[in-house]
Amino acid sequence: MGRHKSVTVYIQEWHSNNSSAFDDLVITPLQSSVSIERLVWTPEENAPSHTAVFCQVVPPDLWLKQIPDKLVWLPMWDAIRDKPQAWWNQLPKHLRIVAFSRAVGEKARRARLPVLELQYFKNPADFVPASFDNGRTLYYWNRRGLVSPTFLSKFCDTLKIDRLLFRPALDPGVDQRAYYDLPTKLGSTTVEIVPNGLSREDYWKAIEPANIVIAPRLHEGVGMVLLEALARGCVVFANDAATMNEYITHGENGFLFRRGWSAERVLNAVLWRLAARGWGASPQFRFHLNDNQNWEEIGSLNLLKLGGAALQSQRAGYQQWQFSISRYIEFLTA
Repeated sequence: MGRHKSVTVYIQEWHSNNSSAFDDLVITPLQSSVSIERLVWTPEENAPSHTAVFCQVVPPDLWLKQIPDKLVWLPMWDAIRDKPQAWWNQLPKHLRIVAFSRAVGEKARRARLPVLELQYFKNPADFVPASFDNGRTLYYWNRRGLVSPTFLSKFCDTLKIDRLLFRPALDPGVDQRAYYDLPTKLGSTTVEIVPNGLSREDYWKAIEPANIVIAPRLHEGVGMVLLEALARGCVVFANDAATMNEYITHGENGFLFRRGWSAERVLNAVLWRLAARGWGASPQFRFHLNDNQNWEEIGSLNLLKLGGAALQSQRAGYQQWQFSISRYIEFLTA
């Protein structure tokens, strides 16, 4: 297929400087068939004459009127999960939605929007396979304060982790109270720091020994850390929420942490929402996953079996992703 269509892809500045996620989701799969201009979105931009693809950023109202048949939106679940269905329902019915999560697809279909639901996978052939030959090595990036030092200590003790590769750097805008350092040892587990600012090559060298990974976020748009770990055949532990639970079947190709509701959690959630609207001070910071997990189940897991199943599911998923690219191109350029 020749380059017979043109699209402009708008991304946020943060993704331009800190993440290649939308390059993986849009640029790479389409660039052999579509002429693509990639721009950081600013409100001063003028609407193009061809298709405009907005990555995470909601398309502006004016553009929805100016180029009604040429707008595509790629919403990420972690960014829009709090939007009520009523908000989705008021979106113009010509706005095309590419959903990289079943949760997003469900919202869009209920709003009667044209939607293409896709599931992105990494190619396992691009990664060094995980190995348990040299013991158990855990990788955890504390990017949003998912788990506490106490949680990590309990986790390492339960699974008899030999090494913990710990990346303490928080994401931009995250409450600084989520930050913590670790000692060089957690019980019998040796702690090694993965510094921020590494090149992509050095980053992969640093985490290559990992064969167990805690997916770092409570909710994901897609979850590149998650997918890269699964594609290596690592045993991935993640919160039971989109999109992690769309890739992991609990106890079969990974493990999903349960996060039950409590009066304390409900109150804290309400206080955070009020604070976000300027109606009070931020409440005490709490790590997202508490220590009340099924440690007996975790300790009895067959890690080799889980890692092997993760790798097989990613191989099958990558083939599925490759087959879906032609539909993806048609949907964007229609």
